[in-house]
Amino acid sequence: LYAAGDEGMTMAQMAEATARTARELSGVLGGPGNRINRTPDLDDKGATSAMPKLRSVGNQWWYSMRLVLCEALEVEGLV
Repeated sequence: LYAAGDEGMTMAQMAEATARTARELSGVLGGPGNRINRTPDLDDKGATSAMPKLRSVGNQWWYSMRLVLCEALEVEGLV
């Protein structure tokens, strides 16, 4: 997803790139947001601010990384 840049990828493209099914990938993408939103003492529940961006094109959803997430991966030396 990082390498896809602003253009992003569809769920099918991400599933193929990660050798997962779309259903498995949905769980991977949803898990961190659910954890953040269910943390009782966390004031800012804005999990979606760090999660991938979504946009609808035709009948497909396209995912891309938010700048803050890209920067975090770069700072941590993960990309």
